[in-house]
Amino acid sequence: MKKHLKNIGLLFIGFVVGVTIAFASDIQAAASKLLGGKVAKVITVKKDGRVIGEGGIINGTTYLPIRTIVNSLDGVEVGSVNSNEVNLVTSETDNGESEASVTSPEVDGKEIADQEQAELNRLTQEKNKKINEVRTEIRSINKQIEDAQFKIKIEETTAYKSAKMMVENYENGLGGSASENDYKIYKAEYDRMNKEKQEAETSLSGLKSKLADLESQLAKLQN
Repeated sequence: MKKHLKNIGLLFIGFVVGVTIAFASDIQAAASKLLGGKVAKVITVKKDGRVIGEGGIINGTTYLPIRTIVNSLDGVEVGSVNSNEVNLVTSETDNGESEASVTSPEVDGKEIADQEQAELNRLTQEKNKKINEVRTEIRSINKQIEDAQFKIKIEETTAYKSAKMMVENYENGLGGSASENDYKIYKAEYDRMNKEKQEAETSLSGLKSKLADLESQLAKLQN
């Protein structure tokens, strides 16, 4: 008698289902076979390692109360229960809306247009800034090229010719009244100009290559 009451109790906790959780007409067929069935054993049922309830084994199949199953699912709950049916409903979210009815808010068309325009303005400002930076660097390289070209042609200047003549005359014993101190001054200036001439000849090719690269960058930015 006690076992029979235990059977009835398991059936009325919530409409029982198998481990495979059958629904619709399958539930009715299974229920008719369960009435008066003998519970052979009660086992613990877990979901992801967490105990969610106990299931009774009847005729070799494990059955678990619907409420126990539903409580382990996200977004579903038992709405109502009577002697004929169990009604499952979609649970509500924190703001009272059904999870099934939650939709993304409509985005205002003007807001999108404003965002796109703001992004376009930002990109334009960045591009103009880069253009100005490249132009500034081009002016600097052009100035360096002009200086290099001047130093390469330093031999054509009066200062270079005077220093060269003074040094060569003194060293050849033709210095006349020039003192040793005067010689040292002219010699230092003559050596400096020759050194700058050699450095300018070495760097000019690299400067022109860098200028060509910058002008290419500027052309791309302006397209």
